[in-house]
Amino acid sequence: MKRNAVNREVPIEIEGIGKLEPYGGTGYNGKKRAGGKSSKLVDSIERAVREVGFKDSMTISFHHHFRNGDYIVNMVINTVAKLGFKDIRVAASSLTTVHEPLIEH
Repeated sequence: MKRNAVNREVPIEIEGIGKLEPYGGTGYNGKKRAGGKSSKLVDSIERAVREVGFKDSMTISFHHHFRNGDYIVNMVINTVAKLGFKDIRVAASSLTTVHEPLIEH
């Protein structure tokens, strides 16, 4: 057994598969990110939309959401609409009845 990047013990060999090398992490060394920031976290969806340089006609992708219990998609699209962006495309792996308010946009 060997510890991986998230400090979990994982096997270094599996019978029938062979030797394994545990995931070593992203290689992030703690240096500041682009723009001099040390973190990609921001305090609001609006600030995130502004900081990524969002523009009209862009596609927003939502791949990992909680299906019929996730309001993040709705919150992001509401923010994008409030900021006045037009012709936005939504690429989501799943939309359900909880996402019905998207029709308004």
